[in-house]
Amino acid sequence: MLKSVLLVRIIGLRNKVIWLRIISTEVYRKYKDMVMYYSNSIQRDVGRGLSVTEIAKKLDLAPGDVLEILAVAEKDIPFEEWERADRFKARK
Repeated sequence: MLKSVLLVRIIGLRNKVIWLRIISTEVYRKYKDMVMYYSNSIQRDVGRGLSVTEIAKKLDLAPGDVLEILAVAEKDIPFEEWERADRFKARK
Protein backbone atom coordinates (compact mmCIF):
# COMPACT_ATOMS: atom_id res chain seq x y z
CA MET A 1 0.00 0.00 0.00
CA LEU A 2 1.34 3.40 -0.96
CA LYS A 3 1.71 5.90 1.83
CA SER A 4 3.14 8.70 -0.25
CA VAL A 5 2.28 9.74 -3.75
CA LEU A 6 3.44 12.69 -5.76
CA LEU A 7 0.91 14.91 -7.45
CA VAL A 8 2.19 15.64 -10.94
CA ARG A 9 0.63 18.07 -13.33
CA ILE A 10 1.98 18.58 -16.80
CA ILE A 11 0.90 21.68 -18.60
CA GLY A 12 1.56 21.39 -22.29
CA LEU A 13 0.85 23.05 -25.54
CA ARG A 14 0.53 21.04 -28.73
CA ASN A 15 2.14 17.93 -27.26
CA LYS A 16 5.14 19.84 -25.89
CA VAL A 17 5.68 19.98 -22.16
CA ILE A 18 6.15 23.56 -21.07
CA TRP A 19 5.85 23.07 -17.32
CA LEU A 20 6.05 20.12 -14.98
CA ARG A 21 5.19 20.56 -11.33
CA ILE A 22 5.55 17.89 -8.67
CA ILE A 23 4.32 18.19 -5.10
CA SER A 24 4.09 15.50 -2.42
CA THR A 25 0.70 14.48 -1.09
CA GLU A 26 1.95 15.22 2.43
CA VAL A 27 2.62 18.87 1.51
CA TYR A 28 -0.69 19.07 -0.35
CA ARG A 29 -2.70 17.67 2.58
CA LYS A 30 -0.85 19.77 5.15
CA TYR A 31 -1.32 23.11 3.39
CA LYS A 32 -4.45 22.68 1.22
CA ASP A 33 -6.97 24.11 3.69
CA MET A 34 -4.77 27.06 4.66
CA VAL A 35 -3.97 27.90 1.03
CA MET A 36 -7.65 27.76 0.10
CA TYR A 37 -8.57 29.90 3.11
CA TYR A 38 -5.97 32.60 2.46
CA SER A 39 -6.72 32.70 -1.26
CA ASN A 40 -10.42 33.18 -0.54
CA SER A 41 -11.17 30.34 -2.96
CA ILE A 42 -13.88 29.22 -0.57
CA GLN A 43 -16.29 32.14 -0.85
CA ARG A 44 -16.33 34.28 2.29
CA ASP A 45 -17.42 37.86 2.71
CA VAL A 46 -14.06 39.17 3.93
CA GLY A 47 -12.72 41.11 0.98
CA ARG A 48 -9.96 39.98 -1.31
CA GLY A 49 -7.84 36.94 -0.70
CA LEU A 50 -4.07 36.99 -0.55
CA SER A 51 -1.94 36.64 -3.67
CA VAL A 52 0.05 33.46 -4.35
CA THR A 53 3.24 35.28 -3.31
CA GLU A 54 1.66 36.53 -0.08
CA ILE A 55 0.39 33.05 0.78
CA ALA A 56 3.80 31.54 0.01
CA LYS A 57 5.52 33.98 2.39
CA LYS A 58 2.93 33.41 5.11
CA LEU A 59 3.23 29.59 4.92
CA ASP A 60 6.95 29.47 4.06
CA LEU A 61 6.34 27.69 0.75
CA ALA A 62 7.54 28.32 -2.78
CA PRO A 63 5.04 30.34 -4.85
CA GLY A 64 4.95 27.48 -7.39
CA ASP A 65 3.91 25.05 -4.66
CA VAL A 66 1.09 27.37 -3.58
CA LEU A 67 -0.06 27.71 -7.17
CA GLU A 68 -0.04 23.95 -7.64
CA ILE A 69 -1.94 23.35 -4.39
CA LEU A 70 -4.57 25.85 -5.55
CA ALA A 71 -4.84 24.26 -8.99
CA VAL A 72 -5.36 20.77 -7.59
CA ALA A 73 -7.56 21.83 -4.66
CA GLU A 74 -9.95 23.86 -6.80
CA LYS A 75 -10.65 20.74 -8.84
CA ASP A 76 -11.51 18.95 -5.58
CA ILE A 77 -14.28 21.41 -4.68
CA PRO A 78 -17.69 19.74 -5.01
CA PHE A 79 -20.05 21.15 -7.64
CA GLU A 80 -22.52 22.15 -4.93
CA GLU A 81 -19.91 24.52 -3.48
CA TRP A 82 -19.50 26.21 -6.87
CA GLU A 83 -23.28 26.63 -7.09
CA ARG A 84 -23.38 28.12 -3.58
CA ALA A 85 -20.64 30.57 -4.55
CA ASP A 86 -22.60 31.62 -7.64
CA ARG A 87 -25.70 32.29 -5.53
CA PHE A 88 -23.55 34.26 -3.06
CA LYS A 89 -22.13 36.42 -5.87
CA ALA A 90 -25.58 36.98 -7.37
CA ARG A 91 -26.79 38.47 -4.06
CA LYS A 92 -24.00 41.07 -4.12
